[in-house]
Amino acid sequence: MVIKEVEKFHRCGDLKNGFKLLVCEACHDVKIVPFHCKGRFCTTCSSGETEEWSRMIAEEVVQVDHRHVIFTIDEG
Repeated sequence: MVIKEVEKFHRCGDLKNGFKLLVCEACHDVKIVPFHCKGRFCTTCSSGETEEWSRMIAEEVVQVDHRHVIFTIDEG
């Protein structure tokens, strides 16, 4: 499974693996958009999920009252 994810990552965004051709109807400008792997390890494809996870953590987990306490016992 990991090998497949890494192989997808290496092929991500390569025009040889397919693309969409977008043409503006007004000015006829052309844009080529390569297909992406949508892999978990891909820094391009997983960035949206990472941002969503960070937002959820900031809203739900960090917004609680908490304290960090260190309790030590002297051996002597």
